[in-house]
Amino acid sequence: MTLTNVIKLIFFSFFLFLYNQTYSQKIEKETLYILFKKNDGKQPEFKGKKFINSHGLNFNLIKKGTFIHKKGMKRDTLCLSELKNYKLTDENDIEKKADLWRKKNEKQLKKEYGKLYRQAFEYKNNIFNTYLIEKISPKKIVIYEVKFRNEGVIE
Repeated sequence: MTLTNVIKLIFFSFFLFLYNQTYSQKIEKETLYILFKKNDGKQPEFKGKKFINSHGLNFNLIKKGTFIHKKGMKRDTLCLSELKNYKLTDENDIEKKADLWRKKNEKQLKKEYGKLYRQAFEYKNNIFNTYLIEKISPKKIVIYEVKFRNEGVIE
């Protein structure tokens, strides 16, 4: 093989790589903002509660869902008026959104993993970037970056 052919092969490989990187679709996570509702005494004791343990700050939603905010994850305190800038997801809609995400990304999932329901993508932590919003006073909210607890986040 001559030097010219080697150089042509290198250029061709390089441009093929660039084309593949540019036009291949990435599987992107969807962002969820969930408003944390505290227990008003009408639900079982463990629902709508937050507590701290050795793993971090834990949140139990009223309906269904448990989250953890571990040390090193983002959190931000804002004015209550900023709440209008976030599109909130109802607790009941999390599963629906997960199913819609799988349908939307079906081709990419099959292409990348050979099937739609790769084990890792059965977990919502691999589908969503999740934030929990808690009202801490009449004028302040805290936005916590959280993970779905019991889905591979506690070692």
